[in-house]
Amino acid sequence: MKWFPPMAKASPSPVITMTDNAGLASYLVRLNGAQIGTITTTSYVDSGLAAATTYQYAVAALDAAGNMSPSSPSINVTTSPAGTPADTLAPSQPSNFTAAA
Repeated sequence: MKWFPPMAKASPSPVITMTDNAGLASYLVRLNGAQIGTITTTSYVDSGLAAATTYQYAVAALDAAGNMSPSSPSINVTTSPAGTPADTLAPSQPSNFTAAA
């Protein structure tokens, strides 16, 4: 799971609008409403999930002073069915590969 903090469109480059006077420190990750982790990056890998099951994830930002933002809207994630074959097919060969000195 990966997410991007809200950004405002600006020229020439975007400006992050999720700000705080104490500085953003981490994110709280929730699974089906229960906290499952606190991380400092904008991605999270979950493991040990049941096959063919739908889970709801949400995140909230925490600042250096310990204040928490409202939770993001939940997203639904459904795991693959049991017995789904492993990916054993190699990617295609890269093309248009060039070097310049």
